Amino acid sequence: MKKLFILILLPVLIGCETVVEIDVPRNRPSLVINSTLNPDSLIHINLSESRYILDNYDFRYVENASVSVYEDGVLLDTLSHGAEGNYFSSSIKPKRNKDYQILASASGFVDASAEVLIPKDSITVLSVSIDSVVQNNGFGGYITYQRINVEMQDNASINNFYSVSLLGEYYYYQYNYDTNPPTLVDSTFVSTLEYFNVDDPYFEDYNSGGTELIFNDELFNGKTYTLRILNSYYEGDDGFPYSSNPTYTLLLRNTSESYYLYKNTVSLQSWTSDNPFAQPVQVYTNVTNGYGILSAYNTTFYKVN
Repeated sequence: MKKLFILILLPVLIGCETVVEIDVPRNRPSLVINSTLNPDSLIHINLSESRYILDNYDFRYVENASVSVYEDGVLLDTLSHGAEGNYFSSSIKPKRNKDYQILASASGFVDASAEVLIPKDSITVLSVSIDSVVQNNGFGGYITYQRINVEMQDNASINNFYSVSLLGEYYYYQYNYDTNPPTLVDSTFVSTLEYFNVDDPYFEDYNSGGTELIFNDELFNGKTYTLRILNSYYEGDDGFPYSSNPTYTLLLRNTSESYYLYKNTVSLQSWTSDNPFAQPVQVYTNVTNGYGILSAYNTTFYKVN
């Protein structure tokens, strides 16, 4: 009797369905400020408008806005307007250890602002060494795994936020394989950010395997730390398709906290966007009365061969 009751009740439970309509209010669009300041580049921001959560059109740029830049509270420049929501200074680069505020105003929008401090110090690099491992790939060539060891000294007096990227520069060769041996047809110079991994358990499941590594000094505050970067490139026996002597440049950045928080939340949102059971991730913003990010960094360039 118990089994029969369950079988009778099951279709009833399956057939129950409640449709809940949620009214999502359509708010007035807000200004979206996006800019990363660094002492090596002229001041530049991009200005767009937010969109309704159910809209699927591309973000719209905001043209003919007034965008002002303040340095330590003093008006520094009013940015010139370019195409596609870009506003820029023709001559001014931000300075280290200076506080910058962006104020944007446009017709139909509430004024938006954001503020960031340019990091004072560069990453202190004590040494850089390289190990390499060569393995046959089974297809007539070999893979060279290159491990770049970067020994750095962290500043104990402040919370530090770091970014590491690897710029690769080499030639890509095109061959005609209808001839024997293959003949060179063309060559193209390539300059691109390389994908890499980090030989450290701390980064095993997070923030590794891309073109940029974002981390803080939580585990080594005030100490010496060695970052081990694993890079690989492929070349055939005759030096194709890539040149046999690629050049790599480490981009070691001391970043603002806003850069660190924004990049990490964007990455986390990307990882969880297709998971219906994941907790929603709110992308970090430091823009008042709007959205977007104003961040900063300074860069140390270290060439490795």
